[in-house]
Amino acid sequence: MPNNIIYKTVLTCVIAVFIALPLIKIPISVSARGQVRSELENTAITSLISGRIKAISLVKNNQIITKGDTLLVITTEVLETQKELLQSQSTDYQLQLADLTQLVKNNFTNLKTGQYQKEATSFEEKKAQIQAQLTLAEKELERADELYQKDIISHAQYEKNFYVHQELQRQLFSLREQQLATWQTQKREIERLVKNLYSDKEKLLQEEKNYFIVAPISGRLVNFSGLQTGNFLQQGQQIGEISPEEHLITECLVSPKDIGFIN
Repeated sequence: MPNNIIYKTVLTCVIAVFIALPLIKIPISVSARGQVRSELENTAITSLISGRIKAISLVKNNQIITKGDTLLVITTEVLETQKELLQSQSTDYQLQLADLTQLVKNNFTNLKTGQYQKEATSFEEKKAQIQAQLTLAEKELERADELYQKDIISHAQYEKNFYVHQELQRQLFSLREQQLATWQTQKREIERLVKNLYSDKEKLLQEEKNYFIVAPISGRLVNFSGLQTGNFLQQGQQIGEISPEEHLITECLVSPKDIGFIN
């Protein structure tokens, strides 16, 4: 009888163990070498132009970088020379344009440039010379008309004075029209040059942006080349990389015998 009780007890325990097996969980862990990185690729920091480093905020690897930060400023004598040249040309063109705007309106006062001061003076002298001849021709024509009316001179003599007067009038008109046309042509040319200069300024401003290297994303600095202020930077040279800290994943090298434990 006691043996029967022991047998039943053992059997009950064995059955209970088998029933409980699916409910029992034993944690099993293995170690593996790996790294934590972002799903996004590193972004290279490179220079689009050559020049000497004027300022740099990059110091060491693992430095935190925020999108929009100015990482590096490059200076170059060529860019500054171009800016000075464009500014000088702009000032000169504006003065010329102001003078030509006055000249085409027959206003010769307060001219700013030596070139158009000389042209205006030369025009006035030529005009005064023809005007003096025309005034004299008018008097001679009036006198000839009186004499012709009194039959003192011939019709041919009268016509000679008449045609001299007409020719001087034509010369005066032609002088004015030709000079006006010249100034109008020059004015249009200067206006064209001013537009081209404005376009050149815009291109220079766009190019100037390349002298400021700005962080395109946020992350940490890796593979920094160690450049410092005063170093010369070549076009296309890589300065470092920005490793993003978003969308992090873990990459591990798991042994084949442990792959079955991955859940």
